[in-house]
Amino acid sequence: MNIDQLSLNGETLTLVVEVEGSECDSVSARISESGLLETVDRAGREFQPRRWEVGFTPQDAGLSTFSSLKEHCGKKTIKVIATCDGNSPCSSENEVLLRCKDGGCDDVNVSIEVTIGEDCDGEGERSISLAASGSAPNGSRYLWGFGDETYSREHDIPAANDDRFNLTHSFPRSGGRYDMAFIVIKPDGTECPTTKTVDVEPCPCDNLDTDLEFRYTNSEGESFSNGTDLPPGSYTVTVTRPEIGDDIGLTWSFEDQHGRGNSFEFNLDDGVCGTLAVSGLRNNCILYQGGEEVGTCEEGSGDDDNDDSDSPPRSGGEGIGCAILRFVAFACIAVGLVGVIAGIATGNPILCGISIGVLTVGIVLLLIWALHCAAIAECATLQGVIQTIEVFLAFMALIAVFGLVLQDFGCGVAIILEAAFLGLVNGILWRVFNIRRCRWEPNAVDTFLGLRGAYITRSN
Repeated sequence: MNIDQLSLNGETLTLVVEVEGSECDSVSARISESGLLETVDRAGREFQPRRWEVGFTPQDAGLSTFSSLKEHCGKKTIKVIATCDGNSPCSSENEVLLRCKDGGCDDVNVSIEVTIGEDCDGEGERSISLAASGSAPNGSRYLWGFGDETYSREHDIPAANDDRFNLTHSFPRSGGRYDMAFIVIKPDGTECPTTKTVDVEPCPCDNLDTDLEFRYTNSEGESFSNGTDLPPGSYTVTVTRPEIGDDIGLTWSFEDQHGRGNSFEFNLDDGVCGTLAVSGLRNNCILYQGGEEVGTCEEGSGDDDNDDSDSPPRSGGEGIGCAILRFVAFACIAVGLVGVIAGIATGNPILCGISIGVLTVGIVLLLIWALHCAAIAECATLQGVIQTIEVFLAFMALIAVFGLVLQDFGCGVAIILEAAFLGLVNGILWRVFNIRRCRWEPNAVDTFLGLRGAYITRSN
């Protein structure tokens, strides 16, 4: 039995007793210091294997307060008697330096390094190496906390390059996330921890299977077997080979998206590619592990400012054919609207009818673009198309009112029907925008329309 700590923290006097080589059902302690304080035996609690903590209050010592002890912090030793009751009864008597845990940590400057072993040992455990460096007040002690409810022994702060400053620790086959801590205990009892969180990978099983195949299903119910064939959108992925039982816990990751379960839902943004990774545990070891590339990265995504080539800038991910289709559609719509205005203003029903026909052609072409090109266009292009349509819709509403006021009911009603058709196309584009999880970037057109607030909520 070793009595290795006596500290004063506020109005609680705490004693730490370490039991070596014996099994204790309980530990009790008594502080005996003539002229300072005397206490009766006080039972303790086991706070980690073989380490017991006994707490005393001023009333246990027959005092109203412990404040008179503070002047002895870091100077006076106090006699302590501890007793172990259990299979191997024993007792220990020692004089322990009194510490006060009311100081700061400004004079402690420590950094730690954690190195995780790449391989697992024959027992299926992965080891890590811990190293600390820095400075602390003379007389300080330290211990390591491993984040798994175990600690190293407490030692004096060693001289430089002392091996006790560095050590290794093994973690179970299942791995996990652990908070490493190097705890400096100053002479006054103040504890100053320096922490670092590490992720310890599980160890593989002896029969690890890495030959995995996947199936991707988008929100429309379409299935894909090759991750590089996926257009932007939302997907649910499952393992199709081998057959994964319900007793396997699968862990998935893609970019900054993570999940657990037999399936994984993730979003693939425009121009994004990365590795989809999955591992499955059984009996605390990795039985299945695999992954594949998902998505297609945009080419030429380097620094455009340093691009000295004479090639014209790309029109986005839609391609030149879709870009021409979009231009012709908008041109037809614009020409048609101008023609309708002229027809209404001059009272010329023939001009109005021809213009409505041109307008219809433009909207049909835009519908074709929405169905075949919107899914591959850049998000900025898609936002621009939606904004242009809404500007057209605003003008069409004014034209309809203009026609009805001038009692040109034929053109007025026709433009209302065309606006409904164009609004349908806009609804399709909004659905594509949201499925692809594009982010709306507010601009001057939003201010012009004055209607963007609801759409920003929808799209983000």
